[in-house]
Amino acid sequence: MNILKEKCTCDLSPAALVKRHSTSVLRAAVAICNSRYAADDIVQNVFLQLVRTQPAFENDRHAKSWLLRVTINCCKDLQRSAWSSKVSSLDEMQENQVGTHELATKHNVIASAGASHNASAEHDPEQALAQTEQQQSVYKAVASLPPYQRSCIHLFYFEDLNIAEIASVIEQPSATVKSHLHRGRKKLHTILGEEYDYEA
Repeated sequence: MNILKEKCTCDLSPAALVKRHSTSVLRAAVAICNSRYAADDIVQNVFLQLVRTQPAFENDRHAKSWLLRVTINCCKDLQRSAWSSKVSSLDEMQENQVGTHELATKHNVIASAGASHNASAEHDPEQALAQTEQQQSVYKAVASLPPYQRSCIHLFYFEDLNIAEIASVIEQPSATVKSHLHRGRKKLHTILGEEYDYEA
């Protein structure tokens, strides 16, 4: 069954959607634009469009997909702008590692890729530091990917979207999404080596 067609049982008002999905929208904007500053503006634009257009959603996942699609389109518009060409996005990403880490901790590429997470790290400062450094290296690697690969990797691992949903969000065929994921994974493996042990 297509998850976008499942019956809605939750509040789909703009206020409820902002409350539930503002973190996902911000996280996606940071990941795609590599800029927390730009991401804050994008979040405002995304939810402004939501309030202005009041689209009809079939369920919460449909709403989330719509919000992420608008987020990606806003990121594209920003990247085409003259302002974007004057910003060193990777440097800005590095300056904001702490904010990005906080946004992405819950669903990070390392965990999704099968790396073990030891609960004892919470009580072991050295182990916690090692995990933080490893996560930051993954975030930098993801940020270095081409835009479509970065978007697909983010949506698949961080937002738990499936291939069909990602295809709808980025407005590309499913086969293209699979190709972006495959190439993105290969590049991450090349950059990170043993830190990225996902078997595609």
